[in-house]
Amino acid sequence: MVFKHLFTPVTSIVFFLLVACSPESNEPSPQPNKLVSEEATKPLKIMLLTKSQSNPYYVIMEQGARKAADELGITLFAKGTPNETYVGLQKKMLLSAKKEGFDAIVFVPAKTAQLLPALKVIQDQGMVLVNLDDKINTSQAEKVGLQTIPFVGIDNQAAAQELAERVLEKHPDISSAYIVLGPRSSSVSSARAAGFRNALSIHQRKLLGEEPANWQFVEAYELSEKVIEQFPDIDAFFCANDVMALAISQLLQDKGRADIKVIGYDAIPEAKAMVKQGRIAATLDQQSYQQGAIGVKIAVELLNGREVKADTWVSPELILPLE
Repeated sequence: MVFKHLFTPVTSIVFFLLVACSPESNEPSPQPNKLVSEEATKPLKIMLLTKSQSNPYYVIMEQGARKAADELGITLFAKGTPNETYVGLQKKMLLSAKKEGFDAIVFVPAKTAQLLPALKVIQDQGMVLVNLDDKINTSQAEKVGLQTIPFVGIDNQAAAQELAERVLEKHPDISSAYIVLGPRSSSVSSARAAGFRNALSIHQRKLLGEEPANWQFVEAYELSEKVIEQFPDIDAFFCANDVMALAISQLLQDKGRADIKVIGYDAIPEAKAMVKQGRIAATLDQQSYQQGAIGVKIAVELLNGREVKADTWVSPELILPLE
């Protein structure tokens, strides 16, 4: 499926009527309107809007987006909320984009259902949109009248299942596990949980329960402490992101529990280092750098009136300890 957005810069043609008394008039020739020339050559301005500028995953995404912007000669502004639950602030940033002079928004939605009306407003204003990482629900988008928004990301359910299966094959001693989720409203959290559940079922391991910690360090730390009190013989935690995995790893270190495996998701630098140290059993690289770069390139293609694919899938990479 392909589609395109036609972008035509606003230009003005200024006509000068020269009145001369004789063909030998020495009146200077009219000069091009300088303001019009500057407007016509003004670089494209794109906003990268992520869920959080404090999560290293999105910092890496921004690095990829900036590299692509520099190569294409466009202006990129990165924005994000303090953490991934500030959906109201993200909505405000979206709605102010047109007034701030942006030509396109490359974004990772916080809570997609709550953002759909705002996305419809700015799409109606002629804004180009590109969706990264957390895919907008197609049926919900259609209900509010949104036109197709191109998506860049991975198949989270398949990736989470492959990650969990590799861990379970490598650690046959894992007989029970608990899943730590992001927000219940998050489609990527739901997809990752489904992948984890499938792997546990296929390998006939016991799922002790699942609960959201909303991507947050403190919430994950407190939740895992309660889980260990309830299930002292637990073997593993499967976490929907690395920030929560880092929190649980810290708790286990504080409790002196080296017997419990922690599995993360995102491959942020701290988690990758802990995989090497053996404190985290595995994580998964969603290629957020690539997502950021590809998203910017797609936005520019659309702004130049070219066709793009509806979905662009990147290949995740499992991060496991060296054999």
